[in-house]
Amino acid sequence: MNTLEAIHTRRSIRAFTSDPLGDDELNTIVRAAAAAPSGGNAQMWVFIAVREPKRLMALRSLSPGIIARPAAVIVLCLDRRRKTTPEGGLDEMVCFDLGAALQNILLTAHELGLGGCAIGSFNKQGIAALLNLPPAVEPKLLVTIGRPKLIPPAPPKRPLEEVFFEETYQGE
Repeated sequence: MNTLEAIHTRRSIRAFTSDPLGDDELNTIVRAAAAAPSGGNAQMWVFIAVREPKRLMALRSLSPGIIARPAAVIVLCLDRRRKTTPEGGLDEMVCFDLGAALQNILLTAHELGLGGCAIGSFNKQGIAALLNLPPAVEPKLLVTIGRPKLIPPAPPKRPLEEVFFEETYQGE
């Protein structure tokens, strides 16, 4: 599958089979996340994969956004100990960096025949305690990963005429 095909055919998968996620698959996905671009190459991220069934169940209890039983959840965290930039703009840049890592995770999972979904609805303090995170490491996003039980149709997208302009903004 080429990059454009992956971009246009990937879907947010919320229903998974009970098949486990292999070590090679998980390592490929996390290597892709760590290869994402990062402002100033700060790489202020930590990725924690959860696959153990009891820990997954506990994580799900803290995450109302997880509505199915994924084979794994990857927790994307901000590691403030890696701060290399002056104050101001840090959180915004980290969000861009984590967004690039998220896209790499989702596209790699899709390439491997897996599915995933970004989850923003979770109890940060509970997740931090469950994963034994130090105070400077903050969970920012969860990504469910597993083998798709079903692949939903493409959601509608806004027409390019509404979102793309050349030279100057031409909307209302």
